[in-house]
Amino acid sequence: MSEKKAATPKKVRSKSVNTAPAASESAPKRRRKKRKYKTYRNLFALINAAVCLVMLFVTGLVLIFCKRASGFIQSENRNLAEFPSFSLKSYFSGEFTDGIVNYYTDTIPTREKLRSAANKFTSKFGIHANDVEIYGSGGTAEKESLSESEKAMTNQVTVYIATTSPETTATTAVTEDGVGNAAVSVTEPEYIETEAPLETKMRTEVADEGEIVNSSIIVSGKGTPEVRAMPMFGGLFENGRYYADVLNQYKQMVGNTVNVYNMSVPLSSAFYMPKNLESQFSDQHECIQNIGLALNGVINVDVYPTLYNHSDEYIFFRTDHHWEPLGAYYAAKEFANLASVPFVDLKDYEHCEKTNFCGTMYGYTNYLEDLQTYPDTFYYYKPKNQ
Repeated sequence: MSEKKAATPKKVRSKSVNTAPAASESAPKRRRKKRKYKTYRNLFALINAAVCLVMLFVTGLVLIFCKRASGFIQSENRNLAEFPSFSLKSYFSGEFTDGIVNYYTDTIPTREKLRSAANKFTSKFGIHANDVEIYGSGGTAEKESLSESEKAMTNQVTVYIATTSPETTATTAVTEDGVGNAAVSVTEPEYIETEAPLETKMRTEVADEGEIVNSSIIVSGKGTPEVRAMPMFGGLFENGRYYADVLNQYKQMVGNTVNVYNMSVPLSSAFYMPKNLESQFSDQHECIQNIGLALNGVINVDVYPTLYNHSDEYIFFRTDHHWEPLGAYYAAKEFANLASVPFVDLKDYEHCEKTNFCGTMYGYTNYLEDLQTYPDTFYYYKPKNQ
C-alpha cells in the first residue's frame, strides 16, 4: 500500500512537469501583442483629442480677439450685421440673443479670404458645367433670328409733347438699327443728330476662350487684368412678344396723350462674349428688335447700337452684372434724343471714381479669386448744380 501511494504523486508531478511549460511559453506572447496594439491605439486617440482641442482653442481665440469684418460687403451688396443694443424687452423676447448669434456668424474675421480658400478647395473635385457636353433633345433651345424684311421695318409712332398748343406733336422713327430721329414739328420734321451707325466703329476685341461657371456665369480672361464675369442670356422671341403685349395694354389704357417708352437693356455678354461660346446663345439685339416689332404705339428705345459703338469704353463692369454709369449715360442720351428733351453733356458733370470695386459677379462665381485680384474701378458723375 505504501508503494502504491508513493506512485500516485509521481504521476501527478510528471503531468504538471509536462504540461506547465507549454502553457507558460505561449501565454506571455499573446499578452505582449495585445498590450502593444492597445498602447498605439490609446496613443493615437490621445494625440487626436489633443489636436482637436488645440484647434478648437485656437479658433476660439481667433473669433474672440481678431478684428471682425464689418460695414458694407460688396460681394453680397449689403451691410454686415452689427452687435445688437441691449434692452430688457429685446432680452426677454430673445431678440437680443438672436442678434448676438447673427452678429458672430456674420462677421467672422477674414470671411472673404476663407470663402476664396473654400472655393479653391471645392473646385478641385467634382464635375463642372464646362466639363459637360449635352447631346440630343436635352440641349439648348434652337436659336431664333429675324428675317431681313423684319429687320428693315420701321416703327412709326407719334410722340405727344404737352405745350400751349395741345395739337403739337413730334414724329419719331425707330429703325432696325435703333437710331431714333425726333423733331418737335407737325410738318417737315427736323431730325436730331444721333450716334454714328453701327458699322462705323470697330468692335472691341473679345477673348477667344471662355468658360461657364456655376452653370449660369460666363467667365473670360482668367488670370489677366481683363478677366470678366457675365450673366448668360436665354431670351426667346415668344417671351419678348408677351412682354410687348403688356406694354401695349398700358399704352391703350393711358391714351394718346401719354407717351410710353420701352428700353430693353442688353447684358454685357452681348458685347464681350468669348468667341468659343458665341454660338450657344441667342442674339440679344435680334431679341430686342423682336420686342420693338411687336409694340403698338409704344416708343422702343433700342440702345444696342449706341452701346455697341462705345463697347471699347468702360460701359460695363467686369465684376458686376450692371452697366457702369457711363453705359447708362449713353443709353439715357439715346432716350433723350427720341423724347426730344434736353440732356446735359457729360463734360458738365464732376467725374468721380471708386477704386477696388468688386461687384455681384464675385459672389455669383463663388468668389472667383481672379475677380478680387483684378477689381473694377467704379466711375460715376455728379451734377454740378445745387
